[in-house]
Amino acid sequence: MGNTLCLSSSTSAPPPKIQEIAPGCFRLRVPFYIFFFDVGTHMTFLRLKNGKFLVLSAVSLDDNTKPQVDQLTQNGDLIDAIVATNPFHTTAFSSWFEMYPRLWEMGRVFGTPRHVRNFPDLPWAGSSGDEQVQKLWEPEVSMRIPAGCEFNDPKPELTNHFNGVIALYRSSKILICDDAFHVGTSSSFIESLLTPTQMSAPITFHASMPNQALDKTPKAARQFYDWVLQLTRDWDFDSMASSHGSFVIGGAKQGLLDCLENARKSLSDHSVSNGGDPI
Repeated sequence: MGNTLCLSSSTSAPPPKIQEIAPGCFRLRVPFYIFFFDVGTHMTFLRLKNGKFLVLSAVSLDDNTKPQVDQLTQNGDLIDAIVATNPFHTTAFSSWFEMYPRLWEMGRVFGTPRHVRNFPDLPWAGSSGDEQVQKLWEPEVSMRIPAGCEFNDPKPELTNHFNGVIALYRSSKILICDDAFHVGTSSSFIESLLTPTQMSAPITFHASMPNQALDKTPKAARQFYDWVLQLTRDWDFDSMASSHGSFVIGGAKQGLLDCLENARKSLSDHSVSNGGDPI
């Protein structure tokens, strides 16, 4: 399969629309503004063999997008569960509680540890950081959390949004990511200032890696490097979608390996500066 890079534009963009980007994988990407810049954000509906959907993350719905979600999921009845994947993608969950209370009543909404702490009034079913929760949809959907960086309580909160649950939808060989991996050219003016040398790369790491995202320990950089390598060995994927970027159909695994190789020097520098060995 050839590489297809699909880029979003925030200039005169059409109204958000749910798009089936791979068989059974439906993506809703909506505007999301930081300091007046639209960096966009997404949520993903993965059709399971039982006909229901596993939903990854959540976005705020409006008069345009809620009818689309209702049509796809039969007013939410076909949603098996919602899993929060990034600790800082939080703003939509309170409104989802109001619109789809049945999911919460049935114990089918899982938050990251930060979701659970920051929204204690919502009846979370558990934490997406729990390995037992991550295995609930195996073998159709696999989930992992990158090693060597903080997931439970990342600091500084303003900029360290790197870590989160990475998911593989096996039937379509597509990897779903929020912030750690970024597909496409730099997603915003802000990121273009932080990572100017990466703007032409189809897959890059979030701007907070490695200086903020990685733990300040001798082994953190090596742990993350080995984790990415192992992911490419264990998971059969060739496509990828990211929250603040876009999606690529074909070539994603090699793109991620190229991204890792491009980051090798900075990872090695991080390791050495924290008392570890070169990578």
